[in-house]
Amino acid sequence: MASRVRVAVLGAGAIAQDHLRALRFSSRAEIVGIADVNFSLAQKAAAEFGGTAFADYHDMLDRLKPSAVVVCTPPKFHRQHVEDCARAGSDVLCEKPLALTVPECDFMISAVKKAGRQLMAGQVLRYYAGPKTLIEIARSGRIGTVVTCWSTRVGYYDPAHGPSWRYDPKIGGGTAIEWEVHEIDLLRMLAGEAKTVSARVLYTRADSPEFDDHVHAVMTMGEGAIGRIDASNSSYYSECTRGVVGTTGAAWCAWGDVSLRTAGTNDVQIVKPVLPEVPGDVNVGMFQQDDAFLEAIQADKPVPIPGEEGRADVAVAAAILLAGKTGETVRI
Repeated sequence: MASRVRVAVLGAGAIAQDHLRALRFSSRAEIVGIADVNFSLAQKAAAEFGGTAFADYHDMLDRLKPSAVVVCTPPKFHRQHVEDCARAGSDVLCEKPLALTVPECDFMISAVKKAGRQLMAGQVLRYYAGPKTLIEIARSGRIGTVVTCWSTRVGYYDPAHGPSWRYDPKIGGGTAIEWEVHEIDLLRMLAGEAKTVSARVLYTRADSPEFDDHVHAVMTMGEGAIGRIDASNSSYYSECTRGVVGTTGAAWCAWGDVSLRTAGTNDVQIVKPVLPEVPGDVNVGMFQQDDAFLEAIQADKPVPIPGEEGRADVAVAAAILLAGKTGETVRI
């Protein structure tokens, strides 16, 4: 087997912890460093997962020269962090959203290519049991030609019980860009690229008037299928469902098992995804995503979700916000 990939993690918050648990379990990874401006957080993570703690990621890159870096910082900083890591000689897996704007995505992608490195967009939903199986069903032809697909993801986000930056669109991007790029990416995988979007976006939080907390969009996808997104971070009603309807069937799920109904029967089949065995504290979707990134590096082959895919997701999110502000249909 190829030698382990020397991996550093930039950021030591909640999502970084998910990556670190996955990397620790992976036979492909050697965790060599963890950097965070909150040095005590980096120290705590290094004590648990291994590697050396740093307060300054430049020091980490200079001293360790990691083969790969997983960027887990707030989205506002993604461009600078990704570009610095690539210039230092590291391949990069960047958490979603790739950046806050399409031009930032373009600069990042260009800089990484110029450095001769690879950039993978973090879209872990593609590896989660339910959504992954939905994609497989849609692409297998089991439900015919895709006609419509949707995502409903609503709940209440309290910044007192989570990172405060997620509540500030100047740092995190807001609901459409920071949260819904997951669901946008899924709809693209189910029905093809989004071509047009109409949307209604509301800003109802008095303490954060620029935070897009209710996002509802209808998109024309691929060869004419309809994609729909309903999202809220200010809903006291919670729901998380996704689904796809074709000419000969339909499939839907939350996170795990998938319900499938096909033409000619009223029966609903429960499809149970087959997953790799991982320890209880490891996010199996994160493990599969990170392992795929490391496998590509080891085999010197293209990463499975290149930066251009992350750019496409940000482009749709930006179009949703624009359509919501103008009241007009936006062509992507």
